Amino acid sequence: MSSDLRDHQLRLPLYLWALSCILLISPTALADETTEITQTQRDLNARGVAAISDGDYERAIRLLQSSLDVGELNVTHANLGRSYQHAGRCKEAEQHFVKALDAPPVKEPSRRAIADAIAGYRAEMERECPGYLDVECEPAEIDLYIDNDGQETCHQDQRELAPGQYDLRGEYEGNISETTVAIEALQTSRVRLSLTGARVDEAMGQGIAQVEHPSSESFASPWVWLTAGSATLVGGVAMDNLPSQAGNGELNAINVVPIALYTASAGLFYLGFRALRR
Repeated sequence: MSSDLRDHQLRLPLYLWALSCILLISPTALADETTEITQTQRDLNARGVAAISDGDYERAIRLLQSSLDVGELNVTHANLGRSYQHAGRCKEAEQHFVKALDAPPVKEPSRRAIADAIAGYRAEMERECPGYLDVECEPAEIDLYIDNDGQETCHQDQRELAPGQYDLRGEYEGNISETTVAIEALQTSRVRLSLTGARVDEAMGQGIAQVEHPSSESFASPWVWLTAGSATLVGGVAMDNLPSQAGNGELNAINVVPIALYTASAGLFYLGFRALRR
């Protein structure tokens, strides 16, 4: 048993050395590993690239998809993503750009060259591709205005909008809910409009921001104005009838304050009755 143990102890450093060599060599070997392109794939890719150059993006999509049916290659996904981008189908383009970074690589162009090309394509899409807006309204009958471009139905399918800032306004029976939302290319922003405020979910993956906008009518309740007017009137009457100062024939603060209170009371009653008529 002791002899076997000594042999194992002697071999352990050799095992560790061999493992370290494997760990050092494997990344390089994996980085250089490429996939051969079949003649069919080569022909389909060449024809697809020619169709892109001719501006026939739908034909390019069909040819490059046929090549992928034969076998996946990173360059084919990159070219197919470019075809979708030119065709204005940005979501499909991004899907294939993601796949291009993970698909089996070809020898030429290199992985780095394809990754750099995709970075450039994505920069173009950030300027050109729309973002998406989902709007939920409470109640559902709210009239929706986006940048004051006209009334829209609040609940409808996802809207496509160019990247930028948009002002949203919901109106219902004289009540207003407003907010601003940022639209980013290829991302979805969600907005909930209600009579008392708005909640904004920023573009997916960037967290949630809440922006509350009280209704412009929320502080204009007629009963608030009428109650305030009544309280002001009572205060004026009380000040005007203080036994020690009332009717003393002198013009002082005690005499002036009731006049101010009566005036304020009249104004509050006016606002209250005006609000009642709405």
